[in-house]
Amino acid sequence: MREQSWFDAITDPVPLRTATPFEAFSVRCEQQPRLLLMANTKLDPGEARARADAIAAAHERLEGPHIAGLQARGEHQGRPWLLLRAAAIADGDDVIRTQVDRNVRQPYRAAIGGLDAIGSALQRMHGTRSPQTGQPYAIGAIGLANLYYEADGTLWLLGAGDNGFARASTLLPTVIAPEVALGDHPTPASDVFALSALMRAMVPYVDLPAPIARVLRGHDANTPLGKLTHESNARVWGLPHALRPSLATLDRVLRGVVTLLGESISYSAHRDFVAALLAHDEPEHAAHERAVLELADDGSWFRLDAQQTQRIASRAALRRVLLCIVEHADRGESCDVRKLLEAGWPGERVDPEAGANRVYVAVSALRRMGLRAAIERFDLGYRLVPGVRVERRRAELGPSQR
Repeated sequence: MREQSWFDAITDPVPLRTATPFEAFSVRCEQQPRLLLMANTKLDPGEARARADAIAAAHERLEGPHIAGLQARGEHQGRPWLLLRAAAIADGDDVIRTQVDRNVRQPYRAAIGGLDAIGSALQRMHGTRSPQTGQPYAIGAIGLANLYYEADGTLWLLGAGDNGFARASTLLPTVIAPEVALGDHPTPASDVFALSALMRAMVPYVDLPAPIARVLRGHDANTPLGKLTHESNARVWGLPHALRPSLATLDRVLRGVVTLLGESISYSAHRDFVAALLAHDEPEHAAHERAVLELADDGSWFRLDAQQTQRIASRAALRRVLLCIVEHADRGESCDVRKLLEAGWPGERVDPEAGANRVYVAVSALRRMGLRAAIERFDLGYRLVPGVRVERRRAELGPSQR
């Protein structure tokens, strides 16, 4: 299929990451879900083409578990694009934020299974040399914007060839090897640091077994578990990068820790956990076709069906965001992130990525307060779920008596 024909076959783009050198979109191509990377308009055209070449070469050479193959590439209006064989619908930030929304932690075996999958992909990178640099592939930094998930929880890692995703703003800070932060090219030793630090950054979102939780809080240092953990951390974080252990050594340490805990490593458990999170985040339209949202005319309170009335008079941003969504629904429209940011925080100048995070937090709060079945992600923002009926009430009169 010719380059333009490929691009013309791409439909239903949903942005996953837009404040990165290559923007990431969940799309459909010939009825198949795919991951589209497109150069940001802020990139110099020559730089964009060079970076696209590097990403394409990496994905062609590294295709396999957790690293998607390249299906097609081209340019559209001067912007290089790459279509990857990954049916991704969410990134790592979506997963962690949904955990926060639901107040759940990932089971230990599942979390270690996900990290083990990332480690195996990195080890495969390290065994292959880049035609551009002649050095082993490495990324040197890992953030939630490097991780992409399919609806069934399948994990894909981005960053090979060009790791412009690593510094994106997410709920967790990106972990960057010190030498990479200082400007050196990433190496396998850099990835050892990044993966080890990512494990530590994930701790608040994992249901840790009590023994490892105690070790990580500084207790039981002289137990076999404590010695293994602390000695490994000292070698990864305390030695110059040339003396760090390999990922294979880090993998053996991880498996030793898991054995001492009497636990197991399960990528399938990680996949199932993520799939359940993503499925829960999608509303069931048919079940709520007759749902009624009662809303104060000034947005100070709301109630969905027979749920408890939620009062948000003192939360101005939430009130304005909710009213914006409802007012656009009255016109049969969704409300994109930019409009929600302007509505919630009028007059403020906010970095686009930080602004998107603000909007996400506000909408997540509304959904936790009872509107999960009434507000859904759609297009470039959010909308009221089709079928939800809005009944406006005078604020001072309160909701109807049912």
